[in-house]
Amino acid sequence: MEVRIARVADAPGTEAGVRVLIDRLWPRGVGRDSAPWEHWHPEVAPSNDLRTWFDHDPAKFTLFEKQYLTELAAPKGTAAVQRLRAAAGERPLVLVTATADRECNHAVVLRRLLLGEARAPR
Repeated sequence: MEVRIARVADAPGTEAGVRVLIDRLWPRGVGRDSAPWEHWHPEVAPSNDLRTWFDHDPAKFTLFEKQYLTELAAPKGTAAVQRLRAAAGERPLVLVTATADRECNHAVVLRRLLLGEARAPR
């Protein structure tokens, strides 16, 4: 499976693949009719409590990643990840997020999970 990350603020490239918004909140300034992605899966985003606690603080990223992977390992999270995989089908997957930080965000963690590079803590 090929998985890339794109930002909402960036113009869509010519990359082939299915573009999926993975944020819990719809991005400001983007009309629902003109959104440059095919699907929106807010259920795969971190919980509101985790997102608020993390607040994109790089010092908290390691713990955030562990807690987010734990959320994704729960039944609701597992089902959300499966729906995301199904949306991609055989095409490459482009995870779209409004997050400004390109290194410390949920898309990075989700990409690693989808590629089999990360697992929920036991």
